[in-house]
Amino acid sequence: MALWLNLGEIFRVNAVKYPQNIAFCDQNRRFTFPQSNQRINQLAHALLAMGLQKGDTVSCFLENCIEICELYIACAKIGVVINPINFRLVAPEVEYIANNADAKAIFVHDEFVPVIQQVRDKLTQVKEFIVVGSPRDGYREYEDLLGSQSQDEPRASVKPADPWILLYTSGTTGRPKGVVRSHESYIAFYLINGCDFFFGPKDMVLTCMPLCHVNTTFFSFTVTYLGGGNYIHPARSFRPAEILKVVQEQGITFISLIPTHYNLIFSLPEEELKSYDLSSINKLLCSSAPARVEHKKAILSLIPGVKLFEG
Repeated sequence: MALWLNLGEIFRVNAVKYPQNIAFCDQNRRFTFPQSNQRINQLAHALLAMGLQKGDTVSCFLENCIEICELYIACAKIGVVINPINFRLVAPEVEYIANNADAKAIFVHDEFVPVIQQVRDKLTQVKEFIVVGSPRDGYREYEDLLGSQSQDEPRASVKPADPWILLYTSGTTGRPKGVVRSHESYIAFYLINGCDFFFGPKDMVLTCMPLCHVNTTFFSFTVTYLGGGNYIHPARSFRPAEILKVVQEQGITFISLIPTHYNLIFSLPEEELKSYDLSSINKLLCSSAPARVEHKKAILSLIPGVKLFEG
């Protein structure tokens, strides 16, 4: 075992240390750390059964879902590199990234299958196509993949300096460029975040920023690393009333948002805004763009005592 435990290794520890804690949940499902760890182990074994080896790359073209979280952690356990592709990209862009990443397999949400089908024959290295959600012809089903595999911990030797995530830039001035992030770069960030934000096993994060983006892998998985929970919310659209309802019902303690999200929240009628119980939130992040002073004051007024961070 490495001196620094990566997210896959610490997840196994958390399954023993926090057996009652929810690791991941959404509108319909709730998985404790032990339950999630079993599913993640099954997925890791499934990846190995496909012939994937340490250092190989797996792409995913997924909206926010529990399955993408499982894939991140399964890859961490066995040294496979995950390449999350922005679900808003069109077929030629997906083709370029998957091929440039030398992806051996790709996980796709059922509704995004038509995008992949446009370029499937051009994905030269991809041998396995897996669908999350409803069955699709020519795609292996995610849950079937898990059900056929062992729940035991996979055997692998993964070092902190090994690559884990292969993200791509937005490509505003040319082709997107791959950016390789190691396990140790994320581990350091998780530990720093834990100290700066006072995260811990009692936290429940509302993840509504895209899980294909570096911001979300930095902040949402910090709480996972420290034994807390993640409520996974779709990222395609932001409905402020829906978000505030989730906060109230799930006891959310932290959210990472951008200024536009806060603008939408404060566009709600004042009476409606004050009808939600947001007292569970003790910290917020506003990032990716400068926040207006009046909005910062409004946030602090809406949730007295909240710690507001900018990044």
